[in-house]
Amino acid sequence: MRKTVKFVAKQGEESNTISAKLLAEIGFTSPLSVLERDVKRAQSENKKLVILSLWSVFERCLVEYLQRHISIPPVSMPEVGNLLQQQIVDAVEWWKVDDKLDILKPLLTVKVVGRLKQIRQFRDWVAHRNPSASPNNIDPQTAYTLLREAVQQIEANS
Repeated sequence: MRKTVKFVAKQGEESNTISAKLLAEIGFTSPLSVLERDVKRAQSENKKLVILSLWSVFERCLVEYLQRHISIPPVSMPEVGNLLQQQIVDAVEWWKVDDKLDILKPLLTVKVVGRLKQIRQFRDWVAHRNPSASPNNIDPQTAYTLLREAVQQIEANS
């Protein structure tokens, strides 16, 4: 980016080169400080969106794990048992995330569950942008490591 901005600055705003015109058209005639600020904002936003995506994948893993492990004890009318089981399997999709995590507490350490809830709070803040509920900042690497560890702990108990 710096090279591009310096190129445009060196060419001058009045340059008639195709590259200078194209760069001016997409905003690269702004001062370097403005462009750097914009890039930093974009990088910060991308990190937040990575965490949102990681959480979405993790939550899908939770749902699928729970759906695979739902089992209704035999009842006198198997049709009722099958319908009941299917209702629960379908309903898992709509349970609160904290309820899903609480069900899996025996498979996870208390520390991991607490950290997962922090990631979920950060994800909720990114998704809904409630400025009064700004959670602890979490970086994508930490989120990835914790979510991966949780999935491994859950799957190890399958």
